[in-house]
Amino acid sequence: MLNVPERDYRTFEEMCSFFPKDEPSTVRNALTELKDEKYVIIIHGNTYAVNKLRIPNMKLR
Repeated sequence: MLNVPERDYRTFEEMCSFFPKDEPSTVRNALTELKDEKYVIIIHGNTYAVNKLRIPNMKLR
């Protein structure tokens, strides 16, 4: 996630730190959209992980 090959998961707080100019609600909304489309899943309550099964189906918009 976020092009870091060592791991494909991040907590919500870590995600926010990558986008300091965005409000936490903006980051949350983006993650919610990705979760709703099943591109990311939630593990351990507050950690988002890439759903690797969906990668072949991703579309560039």
